[in-house]
Amino acid sequence: MIYREAGQFKNTYASDQAIFPIVQDRWIVLALLVAAFCVPLVATEYWLQAVLIPFLVYSLAALGLNLLTGYAGQLSLGTGGFMAVGAYASAILTQKFGIPFAAAVVFGGVVSGVIGVVVGFPALRIKGDIERINYHVLEDDELRDLLYEIVNDDLRKEFEEAGDLVRAALELG
Repeated sequence: MIYREAGQFKNTYASDQAIFPIVQDRWIVLALLVAAFCVPLVATEYWLQAVLIPFLVYSLAALGLNLLTGYAGQLSLGTGGFMAVGAYASAILTQKFGIPFAAAVVFGGVVSGVIGVVVGFPALRIKGDIERINYHVLEDDELRDLLYEIVNDDLRKEFEEAGDLVRAALELG
């Protein structure tokens, strides 16, 4: 933070274990709550769709990754997949079925949760050292070589196309 706790002493255990023990934190949270309720009332459609909603979606994804990696100590990129499933379900519901946005977001979360349960139950049945299984898959020479060839071929093609464009631009100029 940009401030320190110096001079704010706690006299009881309850004040030491408070959610917002520092006075500045209480004021910041109060200002954020006021902004959360007032800004959507005065914001334009552009600010809502292009700035605020993506900001909140990415903040929610970051909080989920913080819980998973920071508190649980696990590294998983699968959470992005479940977020994508929920977003896709929400988009389909609003575009094809005309369901209101708020209801579609809630239903998208439910769909994502159901898919997570469907994927999660078989994953619970895996026995043994998961890290060793993952490392064994990553150490497989044939798989690594195949991925290396695919990536190199794609990059080579991209650079050749970019070089052709640069040559054509230089010839025109």
